[in-house]
Amino acid sequence: MRLSIHGLLQLSRIFEQYNLSDESVAAWGTGLGLHYVKSLVRLHHGQITAANTDTGVCFTVSLPTDESAYTEKERAPRNPDLTRYDHHIDGAGTEEDIKRPNHHEGTGLEADDARPRLLIVERDLNTAFFLRHLFEADYKVFNRYEGEKALNDIAEIRPDIIISCVLLDDMSGLDLCSTLRGEKHYDRPFIFLTTCNAGDQQAAGMRAGADYYITKPFEPDYLQEVVRKALDIVRAYESLLRQVPQKQTAKHDEELSKRDKEILRITQKFMKENISSSELDVNKLGRKLLLSRTKLYMKIKELTGSTPNELFRVYKLNYAASLLKEGKLNVTEVATQAGFSSVAFFSRSFKKHFGVSPRDYS
Repeated sequence: MRLSIHGLLQLSRIFEQYNLSDESVAAWGTGLGLHYVKSLVRLHHGQITAANTDTGVCFTVSLPTDESAYTEKERAPRNPDLTRYDHHIDGAGTEEDIKRPNHHEGTGLEADDARPRLLIVERDLNTAFFLRHLFEADYKVFNRYEGEKALNDIAEIRPDIIISCVLLDDMSGLDLCSTLRGEKHYDRPFIFLTTCNAGDQQAAGMRAGADYYITKPFEPDYLQEVVRKALDIVRAYESLLRQVPQKQTAKHDEELSKRDKEILRITQKFMKENISSSELDVNKLGRKLLLSRTKLYMKIKELTGSTPNELFRVYKLNYAASLLKEGKLNVTEVATQAGFSSVAFFSRSFKKHFGVSPRDYS
């Protein structure tokens, strides 16, 4: 690439995503590549510059070599439990060693392994390894490199969350997601992590059933937080289901209709967002669920055996109990956090529900 005199003025913009030259002679653009490279360099606390030469553009990359330039987390050693395998390039027989986890094909969990299950569907080995390294301390990670393989193993893996790219070799990630949501009845969080960042592609990803659509390059901390938040919603939903009295309904989670599950999810999310309120705004919740006040009461009663306000009170008490378990707040602070207007009323309600006073609860 050789820039004209006019192009020299735009040299600093070539790292911008989808930057297009406005030169009248010919139009050229830098697309994603240079933007992606600059993002990677910045993640490594480095710098990249471009300068025009007689033969083209010269790019200079500088990276720090002093370990003090990186945080402890960034200096974390790579997983030593690796194996090497021969990777053929373009069928020409040239071989290079690619490092790859040697335990990615398993589907079992040790008896005492209570970590959430994370399925990564990613065809690029380097990205797949990076994601495994990013999550394997807190999650049981399973790698699959093809969509069909992921579909075939989904019942055995039973992932709590899935991260997938869109561009797979055997099928698109969109087809994978829509099939999981349809035929496989997978209702846990699904995250797209992809270079496909056009607006219509993101919309297609959400229509396929994805919960989140994150484009590369991405901030690892942000992705980790998205996964944590998604699993928090799942745990809260499961906690809500555990509050459903079995004598009131014979339906278990897998027997609930998709609409009923959605009602419980939205209700749980609404309660979480309004935890500090003293009473549940039933009318506002009804508008979110597109249900009249009467139908809302009937549906919540059918699913949980409780009225919306009773369910909200139990939810607040369980939340208060979790705060007391942490031991960071006193009883008055917990009552305020859980939305009880009176400490005395909170103490009476807590003791009636748990059988012990908040002060004696541990």
